[in-house]
Amino acid sequence: MKNAIVVVSFGSSMEHVINTYIQPVEKAIKAEFTDAHVIRAFTSTFIRKRLGNKGVHILSPEEAIEKLISEGFDTIRLQPLHIIPGYEYEKIEEAYRAYKDQVKLYLSQPLLFSSDDYSRVVNAIKPHLPELSSEEALLFMGHGTNHPANATYFCMDHHFKKIHPNIFMSNIEGIPLLEETIHLLKEKGIKKVNIMPFLLVAGDHAHNDMASDEPDSWKSQLLREDFEVEVIMTGLGSFPSIHKIFVEKLRSTYE
Repeated sequence: MKNAIVVVSFGSSMEHVINTYIQPVEKAIKAEFTDAHVIRAFTSTFIRKRLGNKGVHILSPEEAIEKLISEGFDTIRLQPLHIIPGYEYEKIEEAYRAYKDQVKLYLSQPLLFSSDDYSRVVNAIKPHLPELSSEEALLFMGHGTNHPANATYFCMDHHFKKIHPNIFMSNIEGIPLLEETIHLLKEKGIKKVNIMPFLLVAGDHAHNDMASDEPDSWKSQLLREDFEVEVIMTGLGSFPSIHKIFVEKLRSTYE
């Protein structure tokens, strides 16, 4: 039996972002599943094209499966590194459905999928969070979407508040929007806001939408509302405890 694992993320066009946040998860998977050949795939067509223009070819999920089949692999597992089961995860589901009758194919889960995942993620990142005073908040920046899976962020917000009432989730796209959260922060008398990406990588969104000096960035908007702002520029993919969750999800496909 020839086993292979396709580690599928949305992707990034920046090499240092890939090396800092995506590659460590891939390494953790390789270390755990030593009998499997592990390859990388990105779901973002835009990012694959951008990298292709630089001479770097990254496979789509379909291309990865076809390549492995052509190389004689008879058992293939797909491990998404996506946060929620939204549109990008559906691309992986489509690839799974297209090839599941041609090879023994297993589809694993994104980070937040089952009801138990929320507490797992909270416990995984809790040691990396700042201590908060009564007038200080931690605001996570999620991506957000108009997909029904956007409800995941509300569930995540609920579970974060179990460990501290001053932790909030907001999204770049989809509710809850920053404007709504600013209102809640003022109601609670918050003076300082720590902002941190709730994303696999601290890439374009984190640097530009969250932390840049552009007038529409989260940092700039919060400063205009007279909050003190602290930026925590760390993606979830840098935490070994998050790697472990992905490894456990993948291991469940072996059962």
